[in-house]
Amino acid sequence: MSMKTKAIMPLLYCIVFTLFISFNDLPAIPNTKQTILTSIYPVYVIAKNVSGDVFKVENLLPPGENPHEYQLKPEDVKKIQNTDLIILNGLGIDDWLVKTISRVNPGKNKTIRLITTNLPLIYISNYASSKSGTIPDPHFWLDPTLMMQAASNLSGLLIKLSPQNKMQIEQNLKSFCERLLNLDKKIKDELSAVKNKSVIFQHNGYAYFARRYGLEIVGYVEEVPGAPSSPQYLSRLIKNARKFKTAAVFGEPCGSNELVKRIAEELKIPYAVIDPLETGNSDPKYYEQKMSENLNIIKNILK
Repeated sequence: MSMKTKAIMPLLYCIVFTLFISFNDLPAIPNTKQTILTSIYPVYVIAKNVSGDVFKVENLLPPGENPHEYQLKPEDVKKIQNTDLIILNGLGIDDWLVKTISRVNPGKNKTIRLITTNLPLIYISNYASSKSGTIPDPHFWLDPTLMMQAASNLSGLLIKLSPQNKMQIEQNLKSFCERLLNLDKKIKDELSAVKNKSVIFQHNGYAYFARRYGLEIVGYVEEVPGAPSSPQYLSRLIKNARKFKTAAVFGEPCGSNELVKRIAEELKIPYAVIDPLETGNSDPKYYEQKMSENLNIIKNILK
């Protein structure tokens, strides 16, 4: 595994309201508050902050649920049937929703895959398939500047659907992007002083964060996300960690961190728990709060 993931494309800032997709085939929604259903929490964060009070925004995935393994419930199907618009990440992490949408809404254009359009993606090994090759890493939200670009993508669609609220949506986007710019600057400034940035994470969800802020990922505790790692894999991970003088191991709040602790003890380095923000509550600013908390944890353990 490479020490530092490289960008596929140069990073684009998106504080301007540029539309990356043509929405000519989408009719405007009448001047009543319509509903938006998002697939996973990071998509909810974007939709809620850009929409504000223009649309009613609800997230399908309940707090605490793993977006990689979620099983739809009957009440979820009802929400899909009754909503006006569904927003997806579109990079594979919410593919479990696509077939259900097609089945319960045949012929209806409710699925919009656009928030990740034109993002400078990172590609990872396709663990879920027996075929060789790579797939796009869906965890873009751990880079606030990519959240800005995704928010700009979504704002174009919402303006097309509700043109009478164009000024409000643009103001919401501007406010959200300003907060994200401040968050990005804070993380970059505070991690720039850290000397040893060689780390291990629990699963392969941190490549965008590492790319943006200069962390060097030695490897992941989980060889395949959500599955037990083989002794051979863990032996190689520990060997590489010693070779590159890894500074810390980071676990996650969901599930057990016993293996994370054992690896840290074997290497005689500290471990801590950070939030990958795959799930969260309905507060539009929860994302920023947790990202700041993650920053403090990472900064303090790597100092």
